[in-house]
Order: sequence, then C-alpha cells, then structure tokens
Amino acid sequence: METATKNKILIFTLMTLVFLASVFLKQFLDTGSFLPVKDTAGVVRLDAGEGNPDDALNDSAAGKEEETPVVSVPAEIVVDVEGAVASPGVVRLTEGSRVYEAVEAAGGMAETADHGKVNLAEKVSDGMAVYIPFQGEEQSGLSPGISAGQTSAAGSGGLININTADKSALMQLPGIGEVYAQSIIDYRQSVGTFQKIEDIKNVSGIGDGRFEKIKDKITI
Repeated sequence: METATKNKILIFTLMTLVFLASVFLKQFLDTGSFLPVKDTAGVVRLDAGEGNPDDALNDSAAGKEEETPVVSVPAEIVVDVEGAVASPGVVRLTEGSRVYEAVEAAGGMAETADHGKVNLAEKVSDGMAVYIPFQGEEQSGLSPGISAGQTSAAGSGGLININTADKSALMQLPGIGEVYAQSIIDYRQSVGTFQKIEDIKNVSGIGDGRFEKIKDKITI
C-alpha cells in the first residue's frame, strides 16, 4: 500500500477518535456520566438537599384528595311506651319521631289496643310517655304523648296539664271552648309540647287576656 493512502487512513482514524472523544466529553460535562441518561419523564425528582422524596409524592397527591363530607347525625330521644303494646318500656328514637314510630319500637299494638283513641301522627319529644289504651278502658283524659311521671291530665293541685289534657279537659278552662281546645291539641301535634305555661299564647286566638283567665288553672 502506498504511503499516501496509509497517511489518509491514519488521519481519518485520528479524526474519528477525536470526534468520539469530544462527544463523550460533552456527555460527561452535561450529565456527569459517559453513559446515556434514561428518559425520566413522569418521575418525581428532587435536587440534592431539597427534602424527602416521600414528602414530594405526598404533596403531589394532596391536590387529588377529595374532602370528606360531614354527615349530620339526628339527635336521639328516649320515650316510655306503656299500655296496650307488645313490649312496654323505654325505647330510643330519632328526634322528630311520631307516636306510631314509638309504638313500632315497642313491638306494635296489642290485639286488645283501642287504637281509635290514639293520634298516631302526634310528635313525641325526649322524656315523654306514650300510653296506648286497651279496648273498653274508661276514658282517662290522657293524651298519647304525656310528660314522664304524669298519670293524668290533671297536674298537682287539680291544675289542667296543657301538655296531656284531651279536648274535654281543656274545655273546663274558662274561655276555652271546643275550637280553642282543638287549637291547643293541634299545636301540640304540629309543634310539640309546651315548655312553659306562657307558651300557650302561641296558640292562635289565645292572647294575653285569655291567658290571664287560665294561667292559675294550668300546668305543664
């Protein structure tokens, strides 16, 4: 082989080595390694000294968490169910329950119950007693929802209990006829029991004047 050809091959080889050396040198200066850098797309990376990798992952997921909805739990009330029911005694109900729900919680009415005398739609409240009369039982003046510890529509000293009295008992009050007596019962069924005797003035038609006539004859 001629000397000129050998020189050309040598020069080409040297140029190739120089080129490759420059490529690897640039790779090393850019990445710190002579090996190609793998694609790290989608990988969470941190610079040295900038925290724990777990913290970065937690922060990334934090924005995706949904707030836990707050569930409101209804208040619980305790009611005493007595009389013609399958299992008389104390039952627990949710606030706003009706007489029929209290009866169901006590096992339902007995076969001898006189359900025609009971307003099953009346609301009950905490601490109240529900009495279901038996067939043939004499009218006692009791309302299905009565305050715990009360045994009749008449309170101490012969006062009329406006929370428990039926229509005929309420009509014994001065100035309270059939219409006003029914209005009092309707109020108890829709709003609830009276918390103080003055609350009877919330009943339509019973103002200060009528209240003055009955305030010494009523109780709760």
